[in-house]
Amino acid sequence: MLEIHGFTVTSIDLSDYRYYREYAEKIQERRLADKEVEEQKTRAEAAKENQRRVVVEETKKLEVEVARFRGECDKRIMDARGSGEAKKQDADAYLIRARFEADAEYERLAKEADAILAALKTEAEGVRLLRNALEGEGGRNLVRLEYAKRLKQAIVRSTPIVRQGIETPQSIQRFKYIEDAPKIDYMFPEPPDAALVSPLKPGPDKSP
Repeated sequence: MLEIHGFTVTSIDLSDYRYYREYAEKIQERRLADKEVEEQKTRAEAAKENQRRVVVEETKKLEVEVARFRGECDKRIMDARGSGEAKKQDADAYLIRARFEADAEYERLAKEADAILAALKTEAEGVRLLRNALEGEGGRNLVRLEYAKRLKQAIVRSTPIVRQGIETPQSIQRFKYIEDAPKIDYMFPEPPDAALVSPLKPGPDKSP
């Protein structure tokens, strides 16, 4: 551009140059701005790096907590299953024991009922046989036996009749007849309807 004006530039010496004050201020401001930008970038990179580090650390902590929580949950689930299984086994054992006890009680009551029924049948059969026996000769024999027992327990007491100091011969003969009467065989007594000799009738005179 200077050649048209007759100037030829052979070299430029930039060892000592100066700007206008306004221009130099603008350059300085630009440098400061660029420096601030670089510092901001550096801080941003450091913040990002710190953020990545915090994220990694927190992620690891979270993974550890999640693993621990899962372990506790699995343990609780296993404990609950074990407790449930134990309770189920206890319930099954109780049910089996209750069934055995109920069966044993049923068998005992059934045997007891059979024994009572057999005893009642035996008693009824005995009553029937006793009734049949009493309807025949056995009834009469039983009446005779009871009559003999009553006679065995009987006690006869009397006082001779005395009138004006004189004993009545008839009364004395009556007592002699009772004393000399034959003894009753209580094993083979006479029935109540058999002919009896009244002790009040005078017997044969055995006086000399």
